[in-house]
Amino acid sequence: MMQNIDEISPEDELIRLLLKRQTELNALLEVTQAINKDTGTPVLIQMLQVILKSYLQVGKLRFLIEKNGSYALLSKYGGDIEHIGALQKACLKLNKIKWPTPLDDHEDPLLKNYDYFIPIYHKRKALAFALIGDFNTSGELLNNDLNFIQTVINVIVVALENKKLFRERLQSERFQREMELAVEVQSMLIPLKIYKDKSVEVSARYIPHQNIGGDYFDFIRLNDHEFLWCVADVSGKGISAALLMANFQASLHAWSAV
Repeated sequence: MMQNIDEISPEDELIRLLLKRQTELNALLEVTQAINKDTGTPVLIQMLQVILKSYLQVGKLRFLIEKNGSYALLSKYGGDIEHIGALQKACLKLNKIKWPTPLDDHEDPLLKNYDYFIPIYHKRKALAFALIGDFNTSGELLNNDLNFIQTVINVIVVALENKKLFRERLQSERFQREMELAVEVQSMLIPLKIYKDKSVEVSARYIPHQNIGGDYFDFIRLNDHEFLWCVADVSGKGISAALLMANFQASLHAWSAV
């Protein structure tokens, strides 16, 4: 015989709450372990959807994350999928809210289709937003469930931010190494030797304005009676200017050797 909900004892309610908390901790542990294993973004998003769908019975989700000053729709399920521009515009109306907020009475018709708005902030910067709907939890467990949703989303957002920072650091280190190699190549093209004979003495000193650019000078003895002097500045700076300068130097030496 099924027990009436009104007949549930305080002891049974406590046991139910403890089991719920244990399930939450297990879910967070699984997400954390996946992050520590450097699991890819699609898998982390899939884990989030399983937690919300299967454990919390959230029937509808829109999860937007900040990207280059705008917001990208990272996860969605349930209901008719809105245009990303409309979602962004609607969520920006709530950009000062930092805690889970009910939306059933909101004036915006798009937001009104959802039950709660869940923001993720770092200091004053909004990193992500989540809209959840078809969510029927109520009573004492509501605040607990909303806080748990915000926590698990926050853990995933922080992991994604760390992944992005790591990629940016690798890219910066790779660019720095390429610049160092380019500087080495350019330094090999600048004549550092001192030329001296009975009638001519040549010396030079080169101090670049930047690490690498298109500056160039050279002196080449053509024969017993002639020298070729060249001072040039390729328009622009950086690797592209240095490459053009290297090409010009090769052409100049090839011409002078004819």
